[in-house]
Amino acid sequence: MNAQGQAPEPDPLSRFTFLKDERLSDDLKKFLVEKSMEAGNAVWTRQLELKKWRWSTPLAVALAGAITIAMNFGFDYWRARQAQELKESASNSDALRRAESATREFEFRIVDRELSQNKSESERAGVLLFLVRAGVLKDLNVDALKDMAEKSLRDNNIDPGSIGVPSLGYMPTNSSNFVGKRFTSDDFRVFVANVDFSAWKPKFVVVGNSSVPTIADWHKISSDVRIKDLISYFRDHMGWRSGPHLVIDDEATWIFSDLARPGVYAPSWNDSAISIMMVGDYETEPFHPRVRENTVRAIATIDTVLKLAPSDLYLRREDPKSHINSPGKNVDKSDLIADVSKVLGTTAER
Repeated sequence: MNAQGQAPEPDPLSRFTFLKDERLSDDLKKFLVEKSMEAGNAVWTRQLELKKWRWSTPLAVALAGAITIAMNFGFDYWRARQAQELKESASNSDALRRAESATREFEFRIVDRELSQNKSESERAGVLLFLVRAGVLKDLNVDALKDMAEKSLRDNNIDPGSIGVPSLGYMPTNSSNFVGKRFTSDDFRVFVANVDFSAWKPKFVVVGNSSVPTIADWHKISSDVRIKDLISYFRDHMGWRSGPHLVIDDEATWIFSDLARPGVYAPSWNDSAISIMMVGDYETEPFHPRVRENTVRAIATIDTVLKLAPSDLYLRREDPKSHINSPGKNVDKSDLIADVSKVLGTTAER
């Protein structure tokens, strides 16, 4: 009821319910309104004639015209409002699409960056699994990523359930695994006994040589400077995060790269082997006896800690992806294995 106690006038558009049907085009709706008005006018005219209304024909026409104008105004108003709502909806949808696209692009960049890191397959799988579990890659195919990561870890004898929050060195960063610390054979044995090999499980040792410099040229500058130059070469020039695990000369054993993580030396075996680079060009010069002794003792120490056999040894030239004769023709694999066996036999007798 209104203020005068009268019922409110009905909405003239209420009977045109099809105006709210989004499946109909604007032109069709206007056509239906016009036809409805024509039909209404026809019915009204017949009723006027049948009931002999006292209203004159011009009055009826005027009323019909007024209603038609009202209908057209109402329709135009509704169409303008619908256009505004559609515009706002389209704008919101476009913004949502852009946001979703940016999110997916960000996640793809994370995966691409992680896969391009110079790390072992198990390390990459561990980070990938962590990112999936943390919900960072929620817009990608997380089920497939999780399955691939877990399979890779299991293939490397790592329990996927043991993967926690990776350390900064385990995540994709600009840091490297180079160490550059010098050890005597005895100090090296003590150090390796305390290395945590839980992040990866080396299965054998691979041995190569530097070729350049020769053992004589190596000492023309201090070995400390040599090691720093080698790290700079691998890290800054080659763009590697790591290199061989050990560099061995005639005076010391250098931990060149972190033993607790895969190194980079023999392409086929980076994920599987402790790698050793002996200083010298043993394709042209004799195998230096002190380099040989230090290498044998280092291998014996590694075999003891990792419970490897002396025969768990490869030369770099045996790598199917290697195209160089490293460590040179003057290094015999069977002789190295025999020397390591002797060291381990002497240690066992003690």
